[in-house]
Amino acid sequence: MKAFTPAAGTAVMAAGILSVGLDLTGYTALSVIALVLACVLWAAFAMTFAVRLLSVRCS
Repeated sequence: MKAFTPAAGTAVMAAGILSVGLDLTGYTALSVIALVLACVLWAAFAMTFAVRLLSVRCS
């Protein structure tokens, strides 16, 4: 869990930007794949944040 730093959030932003760019250029299927990747990364980071928050509050 300590492998995620705050800078890792740039991966989510990059995947989102890539998704928008692909959609604007007509590559809808690739855009959806990039969007799903961004959503999965965001969920992983959110879950990691929640676990860290709860572990700090409980200890």
